[in-house]
Formats: sequence, C-alpha cells, structure tokens
Amino acid sequence: MRAAGLPAPQVNASLAGYEVDFLWARERVVAEVDGYACHSSRGAFERDRRRDADLGDIDHRVIRFTWL
Repeated sequence: MRAAGLPAPQVNASLAGYEVDFLWARERVVAEVDGYACHSSRGAFERDRRRDADLGDIDHRVIRFTWL
C-alpha cells in the first residue's frame, strides 16, 4: 500500500459502536477480513450485513475479504 501511495489504515478501530479491522477514516472506507470459520453461519452472515448497513448509514463503504 505504501508503494502505491495509499495511507495507512487504523487497525482494530472503533466506529459507531463496532470494532472494525481496518479503517481509513478520512476516506470513509472500512475493510473487514473475515475468517470462514467464524463468519460462515447464517447468523454471522446476517450480523455482518447489519453491521455493513449501519456503517453505510454513516457514509462509510465496507469492503469484505473472506479467507478459509
């Protein structure tokens, strides 16, 4: 990211009552890195989508990456 001139994110940052994995506050971008083991159930999927909607309501774009 540094080589591309991108700013460093805040890590495990607090935002709107949530702890987000990576936050670029000025850009209003959140990146979540989800392990399949913890995010594969229907309940986890629904909680993640609710969280995305809540963060979207405060004008933040959420990008999700899932790893196995």
